[in-house]
Amino acid sequence: AQSVPGAFREVGDDDFRLVEELYQSFRAERTGYLHRTPLSWERNILTPPPKPWGGVLGKVVYEEEGKPLGYLVYTIETVNRPAHREPNLIIRDLVWLETSAYRAMWSYLSHMDSVGNILWQNVPPDDPLPHLLLEPRMLNVTLGDGIMARIVDVERALTLRRYPVAGTLTFEVLDELCPWNRGRWQLETSATEASACRTNTSPQLRMPVSTLAMIIFNQISATEAARMGCLDVLEPGALSLWDAVMRTAYRPFCADDF
Repeated sequence: AQSVPGAFREVGDDDFRLVEELYQSFRAERTGYLHRTPLSWERNILTPPPKPWGGVLGKVVYEEEGKPLGYLVYTIETVNRPAHREPNLIIRDLVWLETSAYRAMWSYLSHMDSVGNILWQNVPPDDPLPHLLLEPRMLNVTLGDGIMARIVDVERALTLRRYPVAGTLTFEVLDELCPWNRGRWQLETSATEASACRTNTSPQLRMPVSTLAMIIFNQISATEAARMGCLDVLEPGALSLWDAVMRTAYRPFCADDF
């Protein structure tokens, strides 16, 4: 096992601002994470364990040379369990700004000898843990439903996200439910801003609005959508440009239940 270069410290209510700032930094480069209000923190991540089960709520921040790089919020069952079974540790929230912080979190968890299973019930689809273990099958991974996205306003949706490169994309949208989305659109992007408008220019791609939603969130790339038959390619060679413009650093994910 690799040594942990930093250290953990427990945090209390006075450290809420620090935890919130770490979360905001974490979500800044990701798609689908919610803006959490103080009330949503209180009623979700930081709420005490339910009384029928009891338990403790743990909150730790990881720091290297005094710089906070992540936090972990978890609960441990303490009552209403068979006497022969060790308590489960349930991860509420795990945030990291550096790879070293992520590895340190799992080193911290692996040294909790008094717990049985570690349960993380809402995990990003591109979480690195399966690729860091010698026996990834020990994780017992199961798949479940995630984000369900429906574009109501194409023009606004296109300008709400950031894009990694500059490009001009033209496309035709098919939408049976929201007729104002139908037709041809042009998206102009740069590394700092984006604009969308109606156009008479010949489209590079034609797709239903459901496919556009998956591409905007980068659930799938335009190339993958074309291979699935989820869009029509009208301009040869356009897929590589679409893939570059719509790329995101991480897969879409929402860590909150609502």
